Amino acid sequence: AMYDFTKSIDINPNMPDAYWGRANTKVKKNDIQGALADLDMAIARSIPHQPMYWGARRLKGELHLKLSEFEKAIFELKLVTNRKFTVDDPNYKWQKNVLFNYGKALYEVGKYGDAVKIYDNMFTFEVQREEAPSKADQFLNRGLARQKAGESGYVNDFKEAAGLGSKKAADMLSAKA
Repeated sequence: AMYDFTKSIDINPNMPDAYWGRANTKVKKNDIQGALADLDMAIARSIPHQPMYWGARRLKGELHLKLSEFEKAIFELKLVTNRKFTVDDPNYKWQKNVLFNYGKALYEVGKYGDAVKIYDNMFTFEVQREEAPSKADQFLNRGLARQKAGESGYVNDFKEAAGLGSKKAADMLSAKA
């Protein structure tokens, strides 16, 4: 696949699809920096009306989050969450994942109140991919953000997460008791 995508880029360096494909191949090979460079090229060679543009931004944000580059992740993921996708757009089903990751990045930089708002939005979005974080993780992360933000309701989130199988939430509840 790497050879084919690179050959495609050599033939037509203005087609974003080949950069997108090669970036995904590099992610599988754990070449995160190489994938980020290819995603930059995919973004530069596509337009915001194309699903690929937003898919590349989403993946770029996820990779920055994986590298603990939280401010860069926030920048990319905020752009994606501000975009409204139609049901037939391939990015539509990624919204719950994007909101979860955006909330996680906000939490990591200490923007707890903002993270709670994003997690609240995540819960209003019904469609999710199989790869989406579990419901237990969704409740746990919102609970953690609520707790750090000094908001009420975090104990209920921990209870919900524990009821869905989160050992960490169960441990937090027993420590609180």
